[in-house]
Amino acid sequence: MSNKPELLGYVYLFKNEFGYVKIGYSHNPDSRAKKIEFTSGVTIIENYLSPVCNNFVDIERELKQHFAPYRKRGEWFDIEFATAKTALDKYFPERNTPAIEPLIPLVNQAIAEDEEELTVNARDLHTFLESKQEFAHWIKNRIEKYGFTQNVDYSTFDNFINRGENSNLGTRTTEYLISLDMAKELSMVENTPKGKEARQYFIACEKALKAERKQTQPINWRNIRETALQIHDTFRLLGLKDRQLADATVKALYDDTGVDLGDYFPLEEETASPRIHIDKSIDAWFKACVILDSKAQTNVGNADKKSDGSYKNADKWLYPNYCDFCARENLEPVSLRRFSGLLISYCQQQELNVKRPYRSSEGTKIKGIRLRYFN
Repeated sequence: MSNKPELLGYVYLFKNEFGYVKIGYSHNPDSRAKKIEFTSGVTIIENYLSPVCNNFVDIERELKQHFAPYRKRGEWFDIEFATAKTALDKYFPERNTPAIEPLIPLVNQAIAEDEEELTVNARDLHTFLESKQEFAHWIKNRIEKYGFTQNVDYSTFDNFINRGENSNLGTRTTEYLISLDMAKELSMVENTPKGKEARQYFIACEKALKAERKQTQPINWRNIRETALQIHDTFRLLGLKDRQLADATVKALYDDTGVDLGDYFPLEEETASPRIHIDKSIDAWFKACVILDSKAQTNVGNADKKSDGSYKNADKWLYPNYCDFCARENLEPVSLRRFSGLLISYCQQQELNVKRPYRSSEGTKIKGIRLRYFN
């Protein structure tokens, strides 16, 4: 790894003895506050931090724009501290706990080619733990003793420390970027108060970031509607009319997405009859045209028609084959949007070993079935 990763950070609000509020961001707000007091001579009498986040620069800029008419000088604003806190909290609507006091810098970076995750520079952890061992020996011994794996638990990158502004000489060091799980384990095995403090800090940061990502994750309304319709059709297909079970399902999805699916879940009353045509069309087509094959990976496809009215690729793709079959048997086909979900639900009902759809470079595929023949 050659490039240094970007750190996560905090947006801070500092109030001085004159009542002015400073808006800024920092990776280490405590150190920043001390530097401000030392260089400017003011006394910070109150402070407020955001949760740790990766969009702290954007939040800080928007807050400054919002309070621009009240700017006193530089980053200091003539506003009520409570007003500034309320404005900052709007970016974290479900914030239930105070900001975590920063102890060790965190890094939002991928280890190897995996997705980005919370990570720690092992040298920062070593410093915080106040270990008496030299860092290079400490980290190598820990890796060997506890069986950590490179590009799984940690990765490395080179860092060049210049000896001075007017010098080209310096020292090259090897830095270890470690996963949060590895950092927690290294903290635990120290078996010291500092180790315990570090482990609890990492756990708290992990929880805070997960909560933030859940709050700020964009809602894909198309997926929400499709999910609700698939649940609805699954209930109909399996003959489940229990309203209590339906409500429990909707609540579970609400807990995961933060969106109430009730409006997109058109479950009929218990006296309503199930939509037999869906069950009949999928069941009849599957029995006539589909065969189980654990090695098969068949495209779902789409329903484009030829000039003669038949469907293109009906001899090799699932959905056009299904539509072609329904046309011949005078059955009403379900939409492409709902086809995959209903097909998987049918296979689950029949206890068939068919995998859920997945995307590939050739389109969406379903593993475990193939077309029997072309009618």
